[in-house]
Amino acid sequence: MIYHDFEIAELIARHITGQATPEQSRALEEWRGRSAANEALYERLTAGENMRGLDAMAKKYDRAEGWENVRGRIGAPVRKIGRRLWIAAVSAAAAVVVAIVAIPVLTEMTGGREQAESIRPGGFGARLILPDGTVVELDQNNEEAMGRNGIVVADKTINYDPDALGAIGADYFHTLETPHGGECRVVLGDGTTVWLNSMTTMRYPARFADDVRRVELSGEAYFEVAHGEIPFVVSTAEMDVRVHGTSFNVSAYGDSPRVEAVLVSGSVSVSTAAGSEVVLEPSEMARLEKAENSLIVMEVDPELYTSWKDGLLKFRDCRLEEIMQILGRWYDIEEVVYEREEIRGLRFGLNLDRYDTIDPILELLNRTGGVRVKADGKKIVFTAE
Repeated sequence: MIYHDFEIAELIARHITGQATPEQSRALEEWRGRSAANEALYERLTAGENMRGLDAMAKKYDRAEGWENVRGRIGAPVRKIGRRLWIAAVSAAAAVVVAIVAIPVLTEMTGGREQAESIRPGGFGARLILPDGTVVELDQNNEEAMGRNGIVVADKTINYDPDALGAIGADYFHTLETPHGGECRVVLGDGTTVWLNSMTTMRYPARFADDVRRVELSGEAYFEVAHGEIPFVVSTAEMDVRVHGTSFNVSAYGDSPRVEAVLVSGSVSVSTAAGSEVVLEPSEMARLEKAENSLIVMEVDPELYTSWKDGLLKFRDCRLEEIMQILGRWYDIEEVVYEREEIRGLRFGLNLDRYDTIDPILELLNRTGGVRVKADGKKIVFTAE
């Protein structure tokens, strides 16, 4: 089970911090009794010096609040490994659980609260460019576009009123842009819902033509396409994704070396300018490597690629450089510095709250080993441990 190691770690950490329920205490006792190795691991983690250090750390923060957030801050998946490495993984996991619960104290001790004020997460924000060049800024306090050209902005969502679109031609294009740290949701004229991630541009007609429903995308968006006989096409600079009614994610950032389409449900076909074409089944991803112009298909966990629209950021065995590139589009980060080139290739698994400050992320990276990280204003600096 993917989270088995962290479940064991949580039981140990709750016991260490005095928060285990009777049921959890029984579960821990049962686990300890299963093998001598389990008991040895438990004794090692709760031995004198470990207990004194962890107890001192635990007394300095609000435990109830810490445990309320702990499950959302951990969850790095672990591949199947040998027994010895598994024991090491549980040891590390227990330490990570306790460390995460104590993050409010640790960030206060290291000046983390000042960092939280300088590096903030993004939020709702976009601008809509109308065919006549008019630019409408959309944010939480601005619904200026309401009623204009069949547009209704409410509850952080752009909607198109079908009754007001009847006289608008299919060549009446709108361009929706999200800035660095912005996101937006739009319900198109056919009922298709699109979530735009940060630094994304989508161009689309207010009313679709009778032969194809086509949108042009640069950046990343998640689509829930309304069913219909007329095909729906997402065009990027490098490839097209064609569907009739389905849910999928497309990532096509200009600064990324690849374009990816991940299918959640239904069926899609993916084609490239070079003539390659594949049909995806649910839980499959088509990846186009721009440099080689090669299109490959692989099986994936769609949640890793779509959780951003639900307020989460999930990474599994990802290079640090890729993680920071994604975080950099969302958080108010101006620069990322790597002391050594090999640091870029370190791999991590993380489950993060997209709307939290960046401090818990940095603290967790510091505790995984192999790298040290600090925030200097809006600059993130990684050094070798």
